[in-house]
Amino acid sequence: MVKENYLGKNAAFLRKGYLGIPQKEMSERLGMSCEQYSRIEHGRYKQLTIDNILNIADVFNIDLENLIRVDIQQKVSNVIGPYLKKTLSDSKAP
Repeated sequence: MVKENYLGKNAAFLRKGYLGIPQKEMSERLGMSCEQYSRIEHGRYKQLTIDNILNIADVFNIDLENLIRVDIQQKVSNVIGPYLKKTLSDSKAP
C-alpha cells in the first residue's frame, strides 16, 4: 500500500507558518534555486535527492516521517481548532 506524500504541502505550510520566510530565502538556505524549491512545494519535483529531503527536514527541525507522511497542517488544525473555537465562544459571552 502506497502512503500519501505530504512533502510539498508540509514544506509550504512550515515555511510560511513556522519560519515566516519567502520561498527565495528558503531556497537560499537549502542551496537550490527558487524555482527548484517552488517545484518541491507544488509537488512537481523530478530530481529530488535524499540530501534535499534531509536538508528540508533539518531546516524545519522535523523528522522525515512527519515531513513526508503526516499532514501537519491538518494535525495542527485538529489540535488548535477546538481551542480557538472555545476561546472565541468564551470571548462572546457577557
